[in-house]
Amino acid sequence: MLINSLSKACLSIDRGADYIPIVSTVTNLVDIFQKVVILPFKQKENISKNVYYTHLDQKSFRRCLILLVPVLGNILVGIYDVVCNKEKKALLASVQKNGLALKDGSNTLKSDRDVVLAAVQENGLALKYASKQLQNDKKVVFDAIQENGSALKYASKQLRNDKEVVLAAVQRNHLALKYASKQLRNDREVVLAAVQRNHLALKYASEDLQKHWEVMVAADDRKWLGTYGLYRQA
Repeated sequence: MLINSLSKACLSIDRGADYIPIVSTVTNLVDIFQKVVILPFKQKENISKNVYYTHLDQKSFRRCLILLVPVLGNILVGIYDVVCNKEKKALLASVQKNGLALKDGSNTLKSDRDVVLAAVQENGLALKYASKQLQNDKKVVFDAIQENGSALKYASKQLRNDKEVVLAAVQRNHLALKYASKQLRNDREVVLAAVQRNHLALKYASEDLQKHWEVMVAADDRKWLGTYGLYRQA
């Protein structure tokens, strides 16, 4: 709780300092140091859990360098932020109605976590248009697959090899198994979760698991239940 509060406080200070001459020079020197020396040694998952480190990770080196110049740098960044905020509000309104509208956003807004989260929560497949960085953001990917399991297709290679993420995806849509890593298509727990939802997922399991008795029984049971359901409806 304390770490989370400190993280939010650091985030507020860093954002506010960008508009204050001299102060912004100091804070952005610190930002550059952290981006070069500290962030590379932190795991992506840990960065995404910390709002301050997420902010630093997304903050461009170009912005930091401009803000090293007192007054002029603050003016340029201030003007840029006003324009971007207007674009952000407009795109946010669009993606809340149609997540796939993210496709028409600028590269900057496709890297904006707030915008991308709103888009994937409306339509998980909007993950396709998110930046590479956010396709590797576990929170963003989780929200996308909760809306549509097939959004796993657009997650980073690293997250397609994350068992927790893949399990959540196949539990929403059995066909998501198709997009899991080779390693997880050979994972009994993951494959069972998929075939227990629909026997058709079996075709995407590894050859070894397609022949595994427990997986075969689960697939056959699911197939029988599906057939019985159709019989009941007839």
